[in-house]
Amino acid sequence: MDEKTIARFWSKVDRRGPDECWEWQAYRMPNGYGQMGIGRKVFTAHRLAYCIGAKVEVASIREWCVMHSCDNRGCVNPSHLSLGTYLDNNADMTAKGRRVVLRGEAAGRAKLTESDVRAIRIARAAGAKLVPLAKTYGVYYTTIIAIVTRKSWSHI
Repeated sequence: MDEKTIARFWSKVDRRGPDECWEWQAYRMPNGYGQMGIGRKVFTAHRLAYCIGAKVEVASIREWCVMHSCDNRGCVNPSHLSLGTYLDNNADMTAKGRRVVLRGEAAGRAKLTESDVRAIRIARAAGAKLVPLAKTYGVYYTTIIAIVTRKSWSHI
């Protein structure tokens, strides 16, 4: 990155103490990450900050994740950023309790409710056949099998 681009980048940052988060002040995507365009390309602000701090080109870290030690998506303090694999990033997220697993009705595409699942299990235990149950609830019979064997909806 040239000096003019680096100066433009830092003009969009609220730089504080060396151990504090440096907040991105320009455009942020809905997920909270900052963004900045360079030429015809758009990059996340934390990725650019890492590259500026490490003095490497953005293209050289294309296959890597830039991870936040502070878990603040708007932070661009290079001392809070490190490179890692996608596996490292997911392990970090899980270790810090940030992995959100949507289950049951909260999982966006769920066709059934918790009460449907309970009723399916009761009906099957009473001898109801798979295909008629599936037709009643508008799902495939394999879905009914997964429910009654607790391979899905196991939290109920």
